[in-house]
Amino acid sequence: MKKNEWSEGLNHLDSELVEKYVEQKDRLRQKNKKLKRIRLRLGAIAACFALIIGTVIFKNDSPPVPNWENALYSAEEISNLCASLGTLDASTNAYTKVYAPKSEYLYIGDIPNDEYIDLYKYNDLKTELNKDEFQSLIEAFLPKLENSLGASASELNIRENKTDIDISFDIGHYYLSASQSETSYIFFMDEKKVILNGETIQIDQSLTDEEIKAYIQSTKNVLFDIFGVDFPDIKISRHFDSDYEYGARSIYVYFYDNNAHPLNNSRYIPLTDFICIEYYTSQEDENNSILDDTTIYYVKRRVEMTDMYTHYTKTKRISLQDAEALLYNGYVFGGHICKLCQKSQKKIAFDDYDFVDIEYVFNNSNKTDDTASGIPFYTFYKNIGKAENGNTIYAKTYVAAIEVSGYKEYFNSQWDYHKNK
Repeated sequence: MKKNEWSEGLNHLDSELVEKYVEQKDRLRQKNKKLKRIRLRLGAIAACFALIIGTVIFKNDSPPVPNWENALYSAEEISNLCASLGTLDASTNAYTKVYAPKSEYLYIGDIPNDEYIDLYKYNDLKTELNKDEFQSLIEAFLPKLENSLGASASELNIRENKTDIDISFDIGHYYLSASQSETSYIFFMDEKKVILNGETIQIDQSLTDEEIKAYIQSTKNVLFDIFGVDFPDIKISRHFDSDYEYGARSIYVYFYDNNAHPLNNSRYIPLTDFICIEYYTSQEDENNSILDDTTIYYVKRRVEMTDMYTHYTKTKRISLQDAEALLYNGYVFGGHICKLCQKSQKKIAFDDYDFVDIEYVFNNSNKTDDTASGIPFYTFYKNIGKAENGNTIYAKTYVAAIEVSGYKEYFNSQWDYHKNK
């Protein structure tokens, strides 16, 4: 798998975990000599977006944009903090495409009633790599894993780098790997038809989310026993595209503790420890409702995430009406608005948008100052037609949900930048 195949959703994981996961899955593909279709298209927010060319059409009767001179951040600072939503080198885009057969799979949340909204900052916490600690972690759950898979593990293959340590091994025909970074452990098992305790790990995507939660209870119990955890919450995320004709390309089931961090509820992928089963469609079984090509991964943090992502401050949440004024004037993030490039772009008016909710965009940079890294945005969805496979296509764009100064100056500078370039 190439790293750019994670373009739609791996912002949900910390960037270092993304890199390690992709590298490990590359090794897995080479070892098993398997060709699997591009997948892992999570729709999401922070590190990578599958941006498509498009723009917001400005309304002639657009309402005036409020002027927040004493705002915590300027539009330029917001763009820098949330680099995945706009950089000078980004393509000129104003929305991304999201596919769903039903609007319920957009997972739209409620707009909060609170007048004030939380901001978070990222603290650059790192721990020293520790091979003995890492090996002990693997050896602690290895006997139960061997028992569940019905085979013995090979000798652990340990590879050390300056920024991470990798451990790989075989159990029967299964190939497993794990990585230790400065902040986390991540364990992978990627295989078609994983069988634990005699049960094939698979899912029928025709089931509802509630039916899936009931169906996977036995699998959950086996995994909890292997890794010695007990997470109280389950989150399900289905991901669709424009060409797969049967249903979801992949389904992610996360076991985690929603109360372990306030931001867990604002992310598709939990910020704190979790187990995930990724069920996806293999190339040879595209018309089968049963997803039995799976990746199981367990993420254990080496630092306290409540210390790594700390509450920064509360600030006033702008009203939906003010957010709409920004939307209609083209002051949106998710890519730059360039008047010169708009001529060649498909124009979309968001004045009759279908859905709106609030999502956080995260900056996982190594900044250690008091800049916020969790910024809330209004996200607007507009139905723009049907894909060839029948999925509805939604255009999605972002408007900052907090008071921001300097909109006109910043966006004019972007237009001038593109004009001069």
